[in-house]
Amino acid sequence: MKTSFVPFRLLVALLFMLGLMAPSAATGVVAQGTVTCDDFTTEQEAQDALDDDPDLADSLDEDGNGVACDEPANDVRPEDVQLPEETEEATEEATETPEDETETPTADAESEEYLAAVQDEVDGLAANIDDFSELIVSVGDAPGAERADIVDEFNAIAEGWVDYPDVAADITAPDGFEEIDDAYQDLAAEVGEMGENWQLFWEADRNSPEEDEAEDAFNENFETVGIQIEELTTLLDEAAGETVDATPTASDEEGEDYVATVGAEVDGLSDSIAEFSDLVAVTEDDTATNAEQRDAAEESVAIAEDWSEYPVVADGITAPEGFEEIDDAYQRLAADVEEMGDSWIAFTEAEEGSAEADTAEETFTETLESVETQIEAVTTLLEDAGTEGTEEPTETPEVDAGAAEYLTTVRDTSDELTDSLDRFNELLGQGDEITNDEVAEILEIVELWADASGVAAELDAPAEFSDVQTAYEDLADELGEAAENFDALGDAEVDSPEEEAAIDALVENLQTIDTLIGELDELLTDAGF
Repeated sequence: MKTSFVPFRLLVALLFMLGLMAPSAATGVVAQGTVTCDDFTTEQEAQDALDDDPDLADSLDEDGNGVACDEPANDVRPEDVQLPEETEEATEEATETPEDETETPTADAESEEYLAAVQDEVDGLAANIDDFSELIVSVGDAPGAERADIVDEFNAIAEGWVDYPDVAADITAPDGFEEIDDAYQDLAAEVGEMGENWQLFWEADRNSPEEDEAEDAFNENFETVGIQIEELTTLLDEAAGETVDATPTASDEEGEDYVATVGAEVDGLSDSIAEFSDLVAVTEDDTATNAEQRDAAEESVAIAEDWSEYPVVADGITAPEGFEEIDDAYQRLAADVEEMGDSWIAFTEAEEGSAEADTAEETFTETLESVETQIEAVTTLLEDAGTEGTEEPTETPEVDAGAAEYLTTVRDTSDELTDSLDRFNELLGQGDEITNDEVAEILEIVELWADASGVAAELDAPAEFSDVQTAYEDLADELGEAAENFDALGDAEVDSPEEEAAIDALVENLQTIDTLIGELDELLTDAGF
C-alpha cells in the first residue's frame, strides 16, 4: 500500500490556507507603497486584498462597484487556471501494460529511426508541459515587471501546441507500427486542441461563459495528454525492446546450466559481501573482546583475498553462444570484485591514519558500491534469460503466535499511517475549497505523525523480524521529522531563510516517507502479512 507524493504547488496552497504564509508570500503582492491592479495576477487576489483593506478602494476599485480590478483597462485575469493534479510525471513509465494484444513489431534500421524520433518528440512534449506548469505556478510570485515576460512565455508554449499536429504529421511510420502512429497522432491532436483552448481562455471576456467553457476544456485536454503520453511511452518501450537482440532464453540444457552456474556465483558473491560486512562490524564493536575482533579481522582479510583471485573463477565459466551480454556483465563484475579485494588488503596493510590507508579505503568503498550495482544488473539479465539461478523461491516464513501478533500490529499501524498520508494528500488537493473541519483534520494527521516514533519504540519485535522493526522505526522517525518541519513552518517568518529551509525539509520528508512505506510494505508482505 503506497501513497503518491504531494505536488509542491499544492503544498504551498495548503500552507497559505493554514495561515503559515501571508497573502503577500503567495501572490507576490508588495507589502508597502501604493497597491495597484498591476500588483496582482488575478481579480480574486485583488478582491481579497480589497476585502481585507477597504482603504485600497481608490486604487483597486476605481468605478466603485465593489469589484476589484474589473475595469477593461486592467490586465488582471479573472481567475487562476488550476492545472489538473497529476499523480505521476508524464514522462514516468506506465505501471500497467495495455490489454491490447497486438503483437509488438520487430524493428529494422528504418523503424529504429522512427521510434527514436517519436520518443524524442514525446520527451520534448513532457518537458514542454512541465515548463508551462512551472510558469503558471511562478507568475503569482513574480514581481510586476517580470510577470509580462512570464505571461509571454506560457502563451508562446500554448501557441506551439496549436501547431503541433503539423509536426506529428511530418513523421511517417513504417509498416507494422500503425498502433504507435495512431497513438502519437491522437496525442498530437489533443495537444493542438489544448493549445487552442488555452488561447480561447486567455482571449475570452472576464467572467464570461466562454471563459469558463474554455478553461474546463483546457483542463480536460491537459489531463488527457498526460494519460496519452504514459500510454505512448509504454508502446515505445515495448517496441524498442524488439530493436536489439533479444535476451536469450535458456531453452537448451547448455544455456540453462550456464545461467544456473553464474546465478550460483552471483549469489555466493552477495553472501560473501554480507558476511564481510558482519565481520567488519565486529572489529568496530567496542563490546567485542580483543580475540573476537582479531578473529573477525583475519576472516575479513581471507574473504578479501578470495575476491582478489575471483577473475580466475569467472574465466573458468564459459558462456554458450547467445549469452555474450550476460558473460560481458559477469566478467566486468569479476574484475571489480578483484579490485575490491586488492583495495581492502592494501587498507589493512597501510599504516593507520596514513594517506595510503585513506586512499585504499576510499577505493574500496567506491568499488563495493559498483559491485553491488553490477550484481543487481547481472541478476536482472539472468532473470530475463529464464531463470533466477540456483536460489530457491523465497517461502513465507512460519511464525508463532507472538510473532504473528507483532506483525499484525505493525501492519495495522503501517496501514493507518499510510492512510493518513493519502488523506493528507487528498486534503491538499482541495485547494481553496478546503473547510475549517478539513484544516483541523490536517492538524490531527500531523499530530499522529509526531507520535509515531513513540508508538514504534514501544513494540517488542521478535529477533527474526528485526528488519521489519527497523523499517517501521525508520518510517516513524521520518513522519516525526515531517511533523517537526510542519511546525517549523508555522514559526518561521514569511519569505525568511528559515521558512524556505522548512519547506525544503518537509518536501524531502514526504518523498522519503513514500519510499519507506514501500519498503516496509514489501517486508510485511514477504512475512505473509
